[in-house]
Amino acid sequence: MGGKILILFAAVMASVSPMSWADGPGRIYTQAVETDAGLISGAVKGAVLTHAIAVERDRKRVYLAGLDAAGTGFRFVKLPVGRFDLVLVTKDNRVIE
Repeated sequence: MGGKILILFAAVMASVSPMSWADGPGRIYTQAVETDAGLISGAVKGAVLTHAIAVERDRKRVYLAGLDAAGTGFRFVKLPVGRFDLVLVTKDNRVIE
């Protein structure tokens, strides 16, 4: 299971490396822009989340969601208009796309 997360992390890093340099050296996630007003929220049943990630379809920007206290709900705020793939990582190392 740990191998899947490592592969996922490597894929995300490779796909966003040009943007991560644009947002600052060492930054993995894209900084939210105050003027963007997009929102995605949701929840899962039967799992506790450790991460919720939204990847733009062109794979140039990656956003990290805030999680609720129980770890079952997530909320992305200040997203630009666009299409996103969601990747949810659970406490027991499952990856849900």
